[in-house]
Amino acid sequence: MTTLTKEKRKLTFQQILEATWELPFSEQRRLRDELTRFSQTYLAQPNASADAIRRGRNLLEKVRAELKVASTDSLDETMASLRGRLW
Repeated sequence: MTTLTKEKRKLTFQQILEATWELPFSEQRRLRDELTRFSQTYLAQPNASADAIRRGRNLLEKVRAELKVASTDSLDETMASLRGRLW
C-alpha cells in the first residue's frame, strides 16, 4: 500500500542523476537530445584521458596545500576569505 500526499517532492540533482543511470543507453541519449532541444543545457562525457586525470590530481594537491595553510576551519570560511562572501 502506498501513502500519497499532496506535497511535491523535490528531487536532488544526485537522485535525478542516479535515476538516469538506470535507463537503457538509448533512453539516456533520447533524454540528452530532449534537454538540448529545450534549453542550453547539455550533457557531456567526462574527459578520462591520462592527461586530464594527471591535471586533476595536480589541482587537487594545490587545493589541499592551500587549505592546509588557511587560517580558517572550514571550506566555506576559506572560500569567503578568498573570494568574498558569496561564492
